[in-house]
Amino acid sequence: MTAPVNPDGPLDAEIVCLGEAPGKEEAEESRPFVGPSGRLLYDQILARAGIRREHTLALYTHWEMPSGRKWETIGSLGKYDESTLKTIGAHPRKVIIAIGEHALSFLMQGSAKATGRLDIVKWRGSMLTQNRFAANVQAALASTGSAPTIAVPMIHPESVMRSGEYDEAGIGDDSGADRKGLHYRSLCEHDAKRIKQIVEGKIETPPERQVMHAGNCSYSAIDMALENLLNENGNTPIAFDIETFSHTITCIGVASSGTDAVVVPLTEVSWTRSQQVRLIELIADVLDGPAPKIGQHLDYDVQHLAQIGIPVRNVWLDTAIAHSILHPEIPHDLAMLTSLYTLEPYFKDMREDKEVDESTYGAQHWRYNGLDCCVTWEVGMKLDWEMRQ
Repeated sequence: MTAPVNPDGPLDAEIVCLGEAPGKEEAEESRPFVGPSGRLLYDQILARAGIRREHTLALYTHWEMPSGRKWETIGSLGKYDESTLKTIGAHPRKVIIAIGEHALSFLMQGSAKATGRLDIVKWRGSMLTQNRFAANVQAALASTGSAPTIAVPMIHPESVMRSGEYDEAGIGDDSGADRKGLHYRSLCEHDAKRIKQIVEGKIETPPERQVMHAGNCSYSAIDMALENLLNENGNTPIAFDIETFSHTITCIGVASSGTDAVVVPLTEVSWTRSQQVRLIELIADVLDGPAPKIGQHLDYDVQHLAQIGIPVRNVWLDTAIAHSILHPEIPHDLAMLTSLYTLEPYFKDMREDKEVDESTYGAQHWRYNGLDCCVTWEVGMKLDWEMRQ
């Protein structure tokens, strides 16, 4: 067992760098983030965003170096939970940088003993408001009486270095593994810039996105919303998305802004047959109308819609293709694009939630579809602007 590595930096710092556990160099110097990954974090990633070490409080979720330097070998996980919470909650914070999946799991589940790790590559870059944290983490932060703290997950710099022959100067070979390391580093640098903007008050929390669906609106309200879409200026782009199960469409969503979407379910509703037909006809008219259409990998959606007799006219922009043209080195899935071009936190886990109550599954499924439409619209508009520069 090694001696604990205590927090380092101003106790009242606005930024907290929450790591996982110290390594050999940290244990020897009794100071967090002084090894190669710590130098990459502070001397390059954060420094390029204008965040200096002396302005942050650095600490770990587990304060001792693990035996064999592996998380799985720690037999006393949770030993420092109270100390970590007390340290974080001692003063108001603007941002907590959750460095690595264990730090993120600590915030979301409230203990270093958290089970069911969260995929840091999926969650990184998300602006997680305090209501997303575990209850004991919320309580610790609420004790300061300050404005809610934002957490931003970040890929651990060690993963950057482990993903290729990557030296501390950022120079490596041109292998595929090294390109992955460079890709991870670029994401870390993007997230560091976002953190700096949060601290400076230049960006706020994500906008409220309203999704009208059968779980929260009447048939007549959805009918009216689709009628309004049909009557809108034909120059306003419309994003669309479908959800499928066993190659069968379960719902269709459309959005003419980044904040409002309408979702028409094709299953699991109590409407009459004629009401369902009416809404399907309305959404078909919207997709067949003159407005430019935006989609993510939209060829899949268009083909499935065609199979049930719904044409999509005036296809304008596929966000995945547009992004691949602009940035071929970065993945182009919607979760990645959402993290880069919007402030919406990661929400793809809604579709994978195995514990959702069956009585609310439909509503969660439909909201997920509507969020896809909203962020696709926002991403599409920003990609269009970027391509015009």
